[in-house]
Order: sequence, then C-alpha cells, then structure tokens
Amino acid sequence: MSLLALDRSFAAALPRGLPAGSAFDWWYLDARDDHGGGLVVIWASRLPLLQSGEPAINLCVYQDHREAFWLLQQHNRSEWREARRPGGFELRLGESRFELRRDGDRCSLQLTLDADVPGAERVCAELSATGLTPLRDGEPERHEHRWVPILPVARVEAQIACGSFQYALRGPGYADRNLGERGLRELGLGGWQWGRARQGERCRIWYALEGVGAGVGETHLVDCDGVALSERVVRGPSVEERGAALGLEVDPSPAAIVERGPFYQRALGSLRWDGAEVPALHERCDVTRLDTVLGPLVRMRVHQTARRNSLWLPLFSGPRAGRWSRLVRSLQRRVVP
Repeated sequence: MSLLALDRSFAAALPRGLPAGSAFDWWYLDARDDHGGGLVVIWASRLPLLQSGEPAINLCVYQDHREAFWLLQQHNRSEWREARRPGGFELRLGESRFELRRDGDRCSLQLTLDADVPGAERVCAELSATGLTPLRDGEPERHEHRWVPILPVARVEAQIACGSFQYALRGPGYADRNLGERGLRELGLGGWQWGRARQGERCRIWYALEGVGAGVGETHLVDCDGVALSERVVRGPSVEERGAALGLEVDPSPAAIVERGPFYQRALGSLRWDGAEVPALHERCDVTRLDTVLGPLVRMRVHQTARRNSLWLPLFSGPRAGRWSRLVRSLQRRVVP
C-alpha cells in the first residue's frame, strides 16, 4: 500500500474536529523573501511531535539564513473552535484566527496571530496568502495519510511584530495540509524529505517517504501551473535513486540549513530545475526518533498555555535577540519570593 495519497478535493482542506488517538492533522504556510529569509506557520489540531495531542501554533521567521524568531505554543483542547462557512472555514485557537475561503479557482488564506511569548512581549502577526488552487469539489481520498496542496502558487503578505522585533514580507509562498487516520509510526513511516521550489507562476513539490522495516519508500513529484497539477510517483529502497529517476537535484547544503534539530532539519536551499538553480525550501524528519529520549528536548521548546513550562523556555522562544537576558529575568522571578 502507498505511504501517501495526494488529495485534490476541497473537502479534504476542511476541518473535521479534534482527532482522538494518535492521528495527526496540520495546515502549513511558508514564504520566502529575496534576502536569505522567510517564514513558516503551522496551525495544528495535532502535531506528531507533541505527545499530549493538544492543538498548537508554530511560527518561525528566518533572516540572513538563520532563525530570527520562534514560537511553538500548545493550547488546551477547550480553546479550539471551528466553524464551516460557504466555500471555506474559520478556526480559532486562543486569541488567534485562521480562515480559508475558496471562490471558484481562487483561494485565500488569512491568519491573525496574537499570542504570549515567554519572557517577551506578545507577538502580533497578520498574514495573507492568495492565488489559484488546484483543489476541486468531490469526495476526499480514502487513504490513511493524505497530503492536500491548497495553494501551491501563492502570493504571501505578512507583518509580524514582537516588541522591537519587526518583520515584513511580500513574496511567493505555498500552503498545504497533512492529515492521517493513524500515527506516523503506525502507518509504517520512518521519515520523510519534503520541499517546494517556485519558478515564476509554476511550483514543483517533492515528497520522499521512507518506510519502516522493509526498506521500501516512495517519492512523489508534483508540478503545478495555475490550476493544472500533475503527479509522478517512483517507488524503491533508495531516496537518491528515486530522485534521480525523477530528475530531482536538491541542494540542502549545510550553509542553507536554518533549523537543526535531533530529528528535524529545515533548509532554505535550491533545486536544479530546467537547468537553472531555483530557490527552494526543504525539510527532513526522522520519525523513528520522535518518541525516544529526545522527547524532553522537544518539550523544552514548547510554550504550554495550560501547564508549567521548562525553565529554559525563554532561551528558545521569541526573537533571537535578547534570549539570554530574558532567560535570566525569568529565572530571577522564579527564585525571588
């Protein structure tokens, strides 16, 4: 059985309540600027790296090829609110809002983030993504792991502020959704590499998945031009051989890596496409390490609104500048009666 199904039904982009058990479900938005930076927003009813299964928001900003801002905030399930609307939906989590609307071939996504940042001022952000969508009416795919390309060729505008930290972006972006009926390990998934590149009004997306045990994996290569979308899939044991069969030449060089974790990496690299080097966003995840002794390292970076957090959280959250001083102030408040 395939490890992944590409789902082009608009119904697959709609919320379906908070899943129980070990399912996963998140919406994703990214954008890049022309100066070695960009942003990523993840709005999740359940993230696989957060074992408690509560909803979360993740905002990452990169400047000059390094992380400039980070927040992973987990909320109580009671704070999740969703509403279906004609042609779309609205989600609310805490004071933040996520809205998606479709009108024929066009789609728009609006995000308003308003959240506490440990040791710092609140982060306030307004983000919008607009463009043509390849999604169509119809029933969702019947598959345990689905990938829904909502806006492969988007135009993104963003304004982000947290105290003295200010970031604005206007440029090409991308939005999708991943959801699964069972946990990643239960699906037999050992890891993945994912990325997307933009050339004018065309987008190329690749999704290389590795199975557990049998050593068999598959790589999906999707080309999108407006509302037209085509997919090729190659299966086999080697991600390099599958990539070569599809003509994929990805460069996530060490200099391009903007996020380094024990099981996850993100890079602002490049893709060789029609003989040209095209800017690309690329990520790699080792699923087999998610639920190991590395778990405490994850929890250290999570701001839990309804629970006690790690002493070290200010060192990993908010603007990169000033983290050590915010950590010291936070520790002083804890020890001074």
